[in-house]
Parts: sequence; C-alpha cells; structure tokens
Amino acid sequence: MEPAYVLFALLVILPPLAGLAFYYRRYRSSPAGRWRQALLQHIRALQARQTALRDDSSGFERSLARLADEAFGRYLQTVSVDRLAEFPNIGPATIERLREEGYRRLADVARSTFRGIRDIGPVRATALRNAVQALVKDSRSRFDAGASPEAQEYRRRVEELRAAERDKAAARDRELAALKAALGESFDLLPIAHQVTFWGFIQSREVSGLDAELLARPLPEPRQVPAPQPRPAIVSEPAPPAMARVPAVAVAKPTPWAVPIPSPPTPPAVPPPPADLFRAALNGDLTAQDAPPAEHPGLARMRAVVGFGFAIAKADGKVAQAERKAIRAFLEESFGHDAVLLRNIDPVMERIERAIPGEEEALSNIGTVLPVAERPALYRWAERIADASGERNAREIEALARIAAGLGLITETPPPTPPLERQGRKTIAESSPPSLLGKGAGGLGSSASDPRAVLDIAPGTPLDPDLIRRRYALLTEKLDPTKAASFGPDFARMAEEKRSSIRAAAEALIAPFNQLLEKAAPPTPTELRHNPDLDDVFGA
Repeated sequence: MEPAYVLFALLVILPPLAGLAFYYRRYRSSPAGRWRQALLQHIRALQARQTALRDDSSGFERSLARLADEAFGRYLQTVSVDRLAEFPNIGPATIERLREEGYRRLADVARSTFRGIRDIGPVRATALRNAVQALVKDSRSRFDAGASPEAQEYRRRVEELRAAERDKAAARDRELAALKAALGESFDLLPIAHQVTFWGFIQSREVSGLDAELLARPLPEPRQVPAPQPRPAIVSEPAPPAMARVPAVAVAKPTPWAVPIPSPPTPPAVPPPPADLFRAALNGDLTAQDAPPAEHPGLARMRAVVGFGFAIAKADGKVAQAERKAIRAFLEESFGHDAVLLRNIDPVMERIERAIPGEEEALSNIGTVLPVAERPALYRWAERIADASGERNAREIEALARIAAGLGLITETPPPTPPLERQGRKTIAESSPPSLLGKGAGGLGSSASDPRAVLDIAPGTPLDPDLIRRRYALLTEKLDPTKAASFGPDFARMAEEKRSSIRAAAEALIAPFNQLLEKAAPPTPTELRHNPDLDDVFGA
C-alpha cells in the first residue's frame, strides 16, 4: 500500500516542480533577468575593488614601521657591548664573560636573559638586563635624532618611499573617486532591478523604467580622472627695444648778451624693474636662496637649560657621571612631552658638554628664555646637580650663591661659607633672611605697612591671638641670629631688622585683643608636691 501512496505523491508533486523549474530557467535567461544578475555582480566587484584600495593605503604605514625596525636593528649591530661598563655593577670581567659567550654587539644581548653564563648570577643578570634596556633606550634616542649613518640612510629611504607613496596615493584617490561615482550610478539602478522578480515574470508584469535602451546600455564603469599635467612655465616675451628718442633741437638766432646756462647733471642709469614681477618669479628671474627650515621653538630653551646645568656641574672643576645623569633626568621631565625635543636631548648634551659655557654666559642665556616665575625651580635643580656627586665643597657653595644672585633670588651675593653638615642643612633659598629673597623664592618679600602681609597671613583669614603667636614664633625661628651670623655681619644685621619688623607687626595685630604677644611663663612651684592636675583629681 505504501508504494502506491509514494507513486501517487510523485505524480502529484513532480509536474508542478518541473513546471516551476522550466519557468525559472526562462526567467534567468530572459533579458531582464540577465541584466539584474549582471548589475548585482557589477556592484559587488566595485565594492571589492574599493575595499582593496583602502587596505593598500593602511599597509604603507606598516611597511614603514617594519623598515624602521630593520634599520634600528642594523644600528644596534654597531654598538659594542663595552658600553655596558658605563653602568653600575658591571665591570671589565663581566664584559669579558659576555664576549666569551659570543655577545659582542648590543643587538646580540638585546633580548638575552644572561642565564647559564659562567660567573654571572641572578643579581648580575638583573643589572645587565637593566643596563641593556637603558642602553637600547639611549640608542633609540640617538637613532631617532639621526645621529648615525643607519638612521640617515633610513630617513633617505623613507623620503623616497613617501615620495612614491604620494604619487600612488594621488592615483589611488582618483580611482576611489571614480569607483564612488560608478557605485552611485549603479545604486540608482537598484530600484529598477528590485522590480525584476520571478513572480513578476510569471505574471508578465511590466517593470517601470526597464526598456530596451536601458538593457542595451553598458553598466556604469569607473571613469578615472587623468593625472593633472604639470603647469608649464609662463615665459614672458621680451619687450621690443624702445626707440631712442631724439631730442628736438631748437635753432635760434644767437643773442649777444645770452649767458650760457649749465645743463643739470645726468643721474646714474638705474635698470628698470621687470615688467611683471609675478611672471619673473615663476620663470626664476628673481634668484633667492631658499629659507632654512624653521627650528623647533623649544630647542633654544633646551640649549640654555643644558648649558646652565653643565655650568653648575663644572663648578668644582669636573663633571661627574652622577651630575650628568641628574641633568638628563631633569631634561626628560621638562621636555619629554615633546617627541622632537626628546630626540634632541642627547645630541644637545653632547654638543654643549664639548664647550661648556661660563656662569655669566649661562645666566645670560637663561635670562633670555626663562620666565622669572620658573627661576626658583631652576635653582632647586642646580642644588640637586651640586649634591649629585656627594657633599658640597666650598667652590660649589660659592657658585650656588652666585647663581642665586644672578637669578634674582637674593639681592646680593653672600660671602663664602664653610661646608655645612649634610644632615639638617638647608638650601640658600630656605636659610637666607627673608628680606633678601624675592617673590617666588620662598621669602616674605611683602610690604611692611601691612601687618598681615609681614606675618604672611591671608587677607580673609580670621585673626585670633594663637594664630598671631604661631606666625610670629615661626618667622622669628627662621631668622635665628645664630643661623644669620653664619652668613656674615651684613646678613645678621638684616635678619635683626626683619625680626624687629615682624615683632612690630605681631604686636599691632594682637593689641585689639588686649593680650600680650608672649605669654608669661608659669611661676616656679615652691613646694615639692605642687601638682595642680593631681589636686583636681583628689580634690586637694
């Protein structure tokens, strides 16, 4: 029974399916069906070409990065591992061990862990890895600044590639514009193509807008704009030579009493300007040297700061490695935000260290590029440089005093002072009398007519006796006579004057409260058992 049902179902279903397949084949082979399929395939091809062109533009930057890595790797091959001896905890014996293992260039040890090398334990391996990282960073700065033949060759190669890429990019942009226009025209035909359906073909429905002319018309193709031709030079035709003007000679009868008048002197001949300056400039008639490229605005400031730092470091006669590191650390903090300035830190340091300016020249250069508000921070940096190599000596102390005077932080240069103990020592800006310090140096340089300003109390702060006493005690402690005497008699005299003005200001502010500036000391107890706190507890 079941085969009969299957045969009956096939006889019922197969004829309609065969009929649909026959009509669908006719639909696909019809002019409208072929045009619809061709339009959809054409749009897909245009979109694929557009995507490929856009991907090609992003691949150029990746190729430049790969080229930079290869050039930097060649530069690391020129750096010897002997430079690792410049870093702490690495000596000649360690360098010799590396050479025995085949490490002779920085590129050989750039990714090494230094494990398994004889006489190099974990501590020494850590020091080596840190030194390699620092040396690679320093080499990268030099490479970016163009301070090697490999870097210069890389820059030349990049310029050539960028010039070729500019031409390719122009052609690519023109092709993308043509593809965009062709896609726009193709998309305009999609509403007509969407009306061409199999159901509409069975119903013999007419498609609006689809006629024989549209079917015969080729699909929109990209019409690429040709590359612009170079503009021909505008050649000005020389003007015909002007005819010499013959002056008219008047023939007159000679007069016996006529006095001959001398003719005015002939002015020197001045060449006439070109008839058309614009055309002359285009044709190269006006020769002018090309202006040099503009320098980065921060380089002058960097050079002045580096010269100032090396002048401080050389105050004791030599520049120590620790002082050099302090200078570079400050430069990275101050100029590390700018990639151009960061690349120029090492070249500028090397150039200025070969010819370190004197103190007067360094201060003069600083005065032209550095605002007054930034000078206290610069002086604190000078103190860090002087302290980098150990205890300050007399020459460094005298140099810092002269620098403070040159920066305007003190009104006169203090006399030479003996070296102070390291612990508890204060800087000149902290220990100098406030009357000698200007604004921004941490002093109390205010008008003596305002007691609040003398005591460094903000105008809106509510006054009370305890506040006045605290400010008075703090300021007089800074002007301790013993500290002031160490700077000489002039400093001691100025400190005494300042203490007097501070006391007068404090007494003027505390007078409305009917209290004394200095509290009276409690009376000395006459009895051995005198203890008010215990008396309160026990009710005595």
